[in-house]
Amino acid sequence: LIIASSAQECSHAVLGIMSLISPITYHGDFRPYFTIYDDDFKHFCNLHDRDMLPPLILGVTNPFFLKVMPKFPHIMIISNQNSTTTTVTKVIIEDKDN
Repeated sequence: LIIASSAQECSHAVLGIMSLISPITYHGDFRPYFTIYDDDFKHFCNLHDRDMLPPLILGVTNPFFLKVMPKFPHIMIISNQNSTTTTVTKVIIEDKDN
């Protein structure tokens, strides 16, 4: 789960993470920008609640996802202190497995 302040930032982060394993192709599900209005939102919440999430990378801007999916195994929060630039000033990564 990648949380950023804009759709552009979370989309770039999702695609950047996927490019780290290049030239290997990522075969999990990924959504560079995912919202609570997406048709699959309820489906992913249901899978999350049953601890059955598939390999999945979601890019979101709404912190509500932290509330509805608190058991997401890895969470990356991209915080930009100055919204006029695209420089990332703080990245927080949580590993829920440890």
